[in-house]
Amino acid sequence: MKKVVKVKDLKPIHSAQTSGQRPYLEKLNDDELLEAANNPGNGQDMIMNRKTGKLLNGNGRAYELKKRAASANSKITEDTEITVELYDPYDDDLFVKPDK
Repeated sequence: MKKVVKVKDLKPIHSAQTSGQRPYLEKLNDDELLEAANNPGNGQDMIMNRKTGKLLNGNGRAYELKKRAASANSKITEDTEITVELYDPYDDDLFVKPDK
């Protein structure tokens, strides 16, 4: 299931240090970065844990979006909307239920 969230609400699961620099993201212009976040086209959706709101995938893009939102030279703001895929790790359908 997809959900639209604002850049300010993106919560990377990894620290910026763990996520590391992503030179290929830094080289993208704002429109290209938004496209990479919203429509990666390679099965690499930004995936958000439905329970915690933390990103399981897309941490580098989230940090770059937040960096741009803090810049006066970017059209990306804290209120820019990003589409994420929701993931529920506690979904009962993910677990095998014992026979009664």
